[in-house]
Amino acid sequence: MFKLFSLLFLIILTLNSYADVEVSSVVDRNIMGRGDSFTLSIRISSDNSVAVEEPQLPVLDNFDIINTWSGTESRSTFVNGQFEVQRTKTFNYMMAPQKEGKFKIDSAKVTVNGKDYITKPIDITVVAGNVAPPPSNKPKSPFDNFNEEDDIFSQFLRRRPRPGYRSQPVDPQDAFFIQVEVDKTEVYAGEQVSASFYLYTRANITDIDTLKYPSLNGFWKEDIEVATRLGFQDEIINGLVYRKALLASYALFPIKPGTVKVDPYKARCTVVSSGAFGFGPPVKLTKESKEVTVNVKPLPTSTDPNPFVGGVGDFQVTSEIDSQSLPVNQPLTWKIRFSGKGNAKLIDLPTLELADGLEVYDTKSETKFHKNGTSYKEFEILVIPRKAGTYNLPAMTMRLFNPDTSTYYNLTTTNQSFEVQAAENEQVIPPSRLAETEVELPKGPEIPQILIEWQPTAFALSQNQMFSVWGSLYLLAFIFLGWRSYLTFGNQQHKKDIETLLKSKFKKIHDLQSKQDWRSVGVEVMNTFYFLIGEISGQGGANQEIEKLILKVPPSVRREVGEELLKTLKIFEVLSFAPEAAVGKLKEKTELKKHVSQMEKVLLKAVGLGLGRKVDE
Repeated sequence: MFKLFSLLFLIILTLNSYADVEVSSVVDRNIMGRGDSFTLSIRISSDNSVAVEEPQLPVLDNFDIINTWSGTESRSTFVNGQFEVQRTKTFNYMMAPQKEGKFKIDSAKVTVNGKDYITKPIDITVVAGNVAPPPSNKPKSPFDNFNEEDDIFSQFLRRRPRPGYRSQPVDPQDAFFIQVEVDKTEVYAGEQVSASFYLYTRANITDIDTLKYPSLNGFWKEDIEVATRLGFQDEIINGLVYRKALLASYALFPIKPGTVKVDPYKARCTVVSSGAFGFGPPVKLTKESKEVTVNVKPLPTSTDPNPFVGGVGDFQVTSEIDSQSLPVNQPLTWKIRFSGKGNAKLIDLPTLELADGLEVYDTKSETKFHKNGTSYKEFEILVIPRKAGTYNLPAMTMRLFNPDTSTYYNLTTTNQSFEVQAAENEQVIPPSRLAETEVELPKGPEIPQILIEWQPTAFALSQNQMFSVWGSLYLLAFIFLGWRSYLTFGNQQHKKDIETLLKSKFKKIHDLQSKQDWRSVGVEVMNTFYFLIGEISGQGGANQEIEKLILKVPPSVRREVGEELLKTLKIFEVLSFAPEAAVGKLKEKTELKKHVSQMEKVLLKAVGLGLGRKVDE
């Protein structure tokens, strides 16, 4: 019996060793653009069960492996009166080229039942710009389980006019992509550009992690909507059904003429593949949207003598006062409100020219931007009449620019009239500058009566009173000097404390750098950025975006090192959050050392400017 089992085992082993095995490697595209990806698939087919080991890939100097997955397929056919079973094991490698040029993926080695098989080399060409994906001759990805719509409807979709720019999927087999859509790519300075970012997927997304929101430098940014949860709806692109969800939408206003970039939105999603036999293992993929260039034109010149107040859009203006009659020295509230389509926050009032006897005591403003692209800015001006009489707040004519018609237009406030009566027992409120008149201090039981007045005939104050006067003056001078010293030395001590803490943080960063722990270096630098900019701006910073904090630092900091701060911040954002494949050379020893050194110089310079004195570098 033992001999019989041994003979059967030997026969089975022999049959397996002589199984018909075929090993091949293919790519879904071998001509692509610099930013595209492709999939290398290594297939092992056999008519019997075989033991397959993980393929040994060649050296891939010019490519990054973004993702890997594998699958098994069995196919049965009935030929010549008997069933034949073909089993296929596929190993897939999603790759991205590092640069342009012509390259070769050398042979891979696959061991099947102890025997080595060598695949054929594959040529790859990478060109500048975008390359349309090939038609349907490419291998199926585990994420492809959707049918194409009819060609007529697809052609109709392609014929629809699309203003501005809207990115399209590069590879229909990608599990998902991030689309950017802007309504205009050529605008005037101050004109609104609407930019929206969407997640499109043909797979099952279980979660999304935003790695980087667009920084949108060069724009005044207003949030329209930033999604906290994904609400999907279906959309057809090029005949394929996608599920679409909004990630973020912004209203952007370019600050000055030139070229500005809508930089990418980057996110990492967990994707679960689905097929005929259920769900596959989850994989994490990172994608980012395309960068979009916006050309910003300067506003045209104008010969209109009326002052330009900064408004770019279609606005209206109203004005009103809170009283038609009031006593002398009582404040009058004058409200001027701009509202309409555009960013009213950019509007400033011209110089106010008021009649003699009227004084502007205070001016404040309130602004709000709405999601539909409209906004308002309301100025509240407190005017104090110093004399009785009839007054007019004259009408003001101001110049604005309408980008839709590319023309300037004027808005005029209404003339406001009011009466000012002399008050009984009138007590004059001191104006903003000192009056050259005699002032009598108030009398009271606890305050000695001191009459500041020169008498031509006699010296009115006794000796004791003179001692009291001079003693009071010395005391006031001492308190004033002490207060100034407290502010000066206290501020200097604050500067010294920040410098000490900053140098301590630099030492920690250097220690991490020496260990080549580049990820921790990135995180520690980001923490240092938030701490320092929060201190300089006086805003703290743990719960605010760094770009918003930088807008609140002193103008000298923004002017001298604002761009350097943002540029350095982007480098360490990549080191902190980006996947290792996307970090590239930044993590290399010499590059890391160079960027850390530059970071120290920029932050020290920001300290010197923001806290009022130069810091030795």
